[in-house]
Amino acid sequence: AEGASAVCLEGESSLRLHRWQPPSQLLLWLPQHGWVQDRINGQALLAEPGTAMLCLPGDELLGDTSCHIKGVSILLPITALPAPSRWQGFAARHLVQGSEVRALIETAHQLVAALAAGAPEASWLAGVLADHLLFWRDLAVQQPSDRSLGAVERRRQLRRARDWIEAHLHEPLRVT
Repeated sequence: AEGASAVCLEGESSLRLHRWQPPSQLLLWLPQHGWVQDRINGQALLAEPGTAMLCLPGDELLGDTSCHIKGVSILLPITALPAPSRWQGFAARHLVQGSEVRALIETAHQLVAALAAGAPEASWLAGVLADHLLFWRDLAVQQPSDRSLGAVERRRQLRRARDWIEAHLHEPLRVT
């Protein structure tokens, strides 16, 4: 679906992983049982159920798994994301908290189910997942001061966004 594919991994044994992400794809790992203690480009993270891990083209991953592991790897072509060059220099790899992460993980699970069933909405869900990834990336690059707006400024920004959306209802709207 739009070049997206998914691989379900399940096993009983602790593994040491060492891999490089191919230049044309990004990988989203969704652990469902167990955990993976990883270092991606030297950055330590713990991928466990309810979180996700992102590998971008060229990333080096070193990791160890728990004794029982189950999860899904989703591969997306980097070209499925608008302006793939905007990922260059992006350091965050751990999707761990926030409503945007929960929505992204839920969409990823829906995509996996649609791919497994051969459902026609898989292509649409791949696009939605790409939008979620872009939204998460853009939130992650904001400075902490940008994320901690006061209530008055937050309402002002929401009002401006609502006004813009109402004025542009006839145009396609993308969250990113």
